Amino acid sequence: MRVILQDLRKRYGTVDALKGVSLTLEEGELFTLLGPSGCGKTTTLRCLAGLEQPDQGRIFIGETEVTTMPAYRRPCAMVFQNYALYPHLSVYENIAYGLWARRYSAAGLVGKAALLVLPGRLRFDREIDQRVQRVAELLDLPKEALRRLPSELSGGQQQRVALARALVLEPKVLLLDEPLSNLDARLRVRVRYEIRRIQQALRITTLYVTHDQEEALAISDRVGVMRDGVLLQVGTPVEVYERPATAWVADFLGFVNIFPARVEAYEADGLLRVRLSEHLVLRALTGTARYPVGAAVTVVLRPDAFALASTRAGLNRLVGTVRFRTFLGATVRYMVTVDGLTWAVDLPFSAGAYPEGTELALTVEPSAVLVREE
Repeated sequence: MRVILQDLRKRYGTVDALKGVSLTLEEGELFTLLGPSGCGKTTTLRCLAGLEQPDQGRIFIGETEVTTMPAYRRPCAMVFQNYALYPHLSVYENIAYGLWARRYSAAGLVGKAALLVLPGRLRFDREIDQRVQRVAELLDLPKEALRRLPSELSGGQQQRVALARALVLEPKVLLLDEPLSNLDARLRVRVRYEIRRIQQALRITTLYVTHDQEEALAISDRVGVMRDGVLLQVGTPVEVYERPATAWVADFLGFVNIFPARVEAYEADGLLRVRLSEHLVLRALTGTARYPVGAAVTVVLRPDAFALASTRAGLNRLVGTVRFRTFLGATVRYMVTVDGLTWAVDLPFSAGAYPEGTELALTVEPSAVLVREE
C-alpha cells in the first residue's frame, strides 16, 4: 500500500525534530530512513505509526488520510528497537497476542480482561493457530521454540519473534525501528538479509529506520538520508552512495576523502578544474551543476575510486608517499600524502604491498571526483 507524508513538522519544546519532511513510499518497497541520533528518523516513523502527532502536515496510507487516526486503527505493525516482548508469555502467546486482542476487543472490558487471565488452552483458536504456525515457519522458528519464554531465546530468535508478532497481523505497512541494533555484527548481517527476504516475499510496504550506513545500503529499495529534521537526499542505494547530494551526506556515508577546493576553470571538454593545494589540481565531471570560477567548493572521493597509475592512464594523476597502511582482507587501505593532503586509498590486496615511505603513483577518473557546495 502506498504511503505519503506531506510536510511533516514536529517540535519538542524549542527543538524542531521535523522540519517539513515530505516522502512517498511506493507499494511493496522497503524504504530506509538513515541518519545519526536525533536527526528525526524515528520521529517520522512514530508519526506514521500514530504514536506521535505531527504539529503540521498530512499522512496518507493508500487513499485514506490517517493524520489524526489513532494508532490501533491504522493498518500498520511495528517492530521496536528493544523488541518489547512480554516476558511472562511464551513465544507462541507473544506472536498471537495481537490476534487475541482483536478477537476479544469486540467483547468490551470483559473480553479484554479475559485475554489477560484465561489460560492459553481456553484462548485457543484454530484460525489464530494457523496464522501463528504459518508466520513461525516463514521466519524459521522451530515448533519447540514456540513453547519457550523470550528469556530462553537468543537475540536473533527474539528479533524473529518480534517480527513474527508484527507480520501475523498481516499489516499493510510494516515499521521497523532499528531492529538489529541489539545484535552482534555477524548476526546483524544474517538477520538483515532475512528481513529483506521476508519483505520481498510478502511485498509489504516497509519503513525501516537505522543509523547504520552499510545496513541501509544493503537492505533497501530506496534510502532517505536525514539530518536535523531535514530529508537531505532520497535515492536508490547506488545513487546515494555514488552521488551523495552534499559533503555532509558523503561524510556520513564514510567517504573519508573530503577536502576544500576552489573552482579554477571550465575546460573545453566539459571538465571542471578544481585546485586543492598549490600543486594539486583535479578534473571533475559536473553534470548540470555550475559553480562560478573562484568559488569555494568541497571535493569528495571514495577510497576505492583510485587505481595505480601504472595500470591505467588518466587525467588525474597523483604522486604521494605512503604514511600508513591497514590490511582489510581483500583490500589494503593506504594513507597517502599528496602535496600536504592525506588521502585514504583502497587498493586490492592482489595489487601488491607498499610499505610506509613508498612513493605511490595514483590516478582517478574525473567521473569519480565529486564537487559539492562548501
